[in-house]
This record gives sequence, C-alpha cells and structure tokens, in this order.
Amino acid sequence: MPINTSLTLKSLSLVIDDIFVPSQLLPSLLYPSLTTQVDIALVSGHSSDQTAEWVKSLKTMLQNSPGLRTFNFSTGSTLTADQILHVFTSIPFLTHLDLDIDCDIINNDFFLALTLFSPLSADLGNENVSITPLLPHLTSLTLTLTELYSRSTIELPDPDVIVGMVLSRRQGLTTDGQTDPNSLHFTAERPDAASAMGVLQHFGFTARARACSASETAWAIRLRSLVAEKFWVSHDSSFTYQLDLGEF
Repeated sequence: MPINTSLTLKSLSLVIDDIFVPSQLLPSLLYPSLTTQVDIALVSGHSSDQTAEWVKSLKTMLQNSPGLRTFNFSTGSTLTADQILHVFTSIPFLTHLDLDIDCDIINNDFFLALTLFSPLSADLGNENVSITPLLPHLTSLTLTLTELYSRSTIELPDPDVIVGMVLSRRQGLTTDGQTDPNSLHFTAERPDAASAMGVLQHFGFTARARACSASETAWAIRLRSLVAEKFWVSHDSSFTYQLDLGEF
C-alpha cells in the first residue's frame, strides 16, 4: 500500500469498525510530526490472529510518530491486556494516557506492569514490577473500566495494586537520599532511572460498582478508602485525582 505521509499533521483520530483493513493501512501512515494527540476507538471484536496483526500494525504507525505525547485509546474487549501493554512499548515518551477498556480483561498483572521500579515493589510482594518501565514519562493517567458485572466470578483488581502503581509514579528522591514513608515520594533503588522519569500529576479512575452487588461495593469501598488514605497523606497540590466508583 502506498505511503501516506504528512510533515505537519499534529493530531489524528480514528474510529475503527473492522480491524482487517486498518491492519493493512496503519503501517503506511507516516506522520513524524504527530505530537499533540492520537485518538483510536475500536468498536468490534475479531479473532486473535486478526487482532495480533492489527497490534503489530498499530505499533509500526506509533513508532513512526516518536514525538507523540497524548494517546486516547478505547479498546473495549477487542484486545487483551498483554496486547495493550505491547502497544505501550511503542510510545515511551507519552505524557498523557486515557484508556477505556472492558474490566474483564484487566487483572493485577496489568497494573503491576505499569508499576515503576521502586522500593514499593517489595511492599507489593511482586518481583515482576517493570525494571525497564512502560510509559516512564506519564504525567496524566485516566483509566475507565467498563462492564464490572462481567467479573461476577472473578476477583476485581486488587485496590492495593492499583494504588501501588500510582504511588510508584509519584516517586522521587528525598533531599537526604532516604525514603520518606509518610510521603508519596520514594527513593528509587536505581536513582539514575528515577531522575529520568516523569512524575504523575493526575490520576483518573472510573469503575462504577453496582449497589446490588456486595462484592463490587466492597471492592469500591476498599479502593476509595485506600485512595483517601494514601493520596491525601501527601497534601501535595501538584497531584490531583478523580474517582468514579458509582453510587452505593
């Protein structure tokens, strides 16, 4: 397919009904000037072979736009969590991410993959926290999890893991080089890596629990309580957060 290129295009919006055609088209899009924003919405599901090819094509397109800073990505249930994380490897300099995804494909490993390497990983009891971090320059992260009811027989993501991911992205070095347990800033075991990372300034999270579901409301109450405890302790005006966990 002929190359479609522009040296001036700053933003791009795509709504994709059928990923078969875009999987052929995306690699031909060469937009090195894309910096402002890319919006991509997938509105239908396909076979695993089709989605794998589409993810590969999307990565190629994004790699051709190394200056991209804002990515709004709505995947529903079309892609797996691993495929989404794989896409993120193509946009290491991203600063703003808005992800809309079905809850049934998200688990603890997804949030742990987004957790930056820090002493917090030991508290989480996880040895798989990214040493080569995904999206290390994020300053704004907004996640929307839909269809909580589809998880009726599966545990929802652990609130401690969700909050731990956010805290890891608030890490930094204290003035004396020590960890301050009462702060959202943590001394990284790899100071060279910490100094090169962005600091998360905004976190938005939507996952509307149903009042008729005891498990969903218990999960939402736990998450809301943990967020209030861990985020409020910093009294840091440079950090904002917004939760929408439903009414119960």
